Amino acid sequence: MKVWPIALSLLMFAAGDVAAESDCFAYPAPGVNWSGCSRERLMLTGDNLEGADLTGAIMNGSNLANANLARAKLDFAEISRASFKLANLAHSSLEKASGTRVEFEEADLSGARMAKIDLNRSNFTRAKLAGVDISKGKLTRCDFRFADLTGANLRRANLERSILTGANLAGADFTEVYLYRTIVTGADLSGVTGLRQDQLDKACGDAVTKLPSGLMASSRWPCDE
Repeated sequence: MKVWPIALSLLMFAAGDVAAESDCFAYPAPGVNWSGCSRERLMLTGDNLEGADLTGAIMNGSNLANANLARAKLDFAEISRASFKLANLAHSSLEKASGTRVEFEEADLSGARMAKIDLNRSNFTRAKLAGVDISKGKLTRCDFRFADLTGANLRRANLERSILTGANLAGADFTEVYLYRTIVTGADLSGVTGLRQDQLDKACGDAVTKLPSGLMASSRWPCDE
């Protein structure tokens, strides 16, 4: 008689495991589980994927423009040449995601977790990145022109040769950010925290660049091509 409760518990546990498994052939829908799936070169423009689990998914070349990915999980996802233009990624998680030439123009990434993300040559023009965590991220040669980075955590991020012209950087944490040849011409850095002179000296600014109190324009500015 005592065997049945144990057997029933094991059956329920197994059923729970099956329910938690990814379904790589499921149609796009809120909460869909595509974790670990290959979802390359899909047309997902405008689809509702709110809360979807795309952990470790391969999304290279997929078009998710205007898609709803709020609170979605894209940790460890591969997203080279994917488009998230105008997509809603608010409070999503892209930690340790990787890719090149990813399109985030005008996307909403407010409050997103992007620690240790590895991107290069990606476009964040006019993207909403307020309160985002990009600490230790590799974001070389990225375009952040006119993006909203208010209150962003950029600690120890690599922004080598990226463009920050026109970005809203009020309250952004620049502690140990790598700024080699980062374009800050015309940028307003007056409200950032953690920025040191040695970091600034590696960047490329001009006479219009606004600086925090106590820091000065580098003698190297404007940088040579």
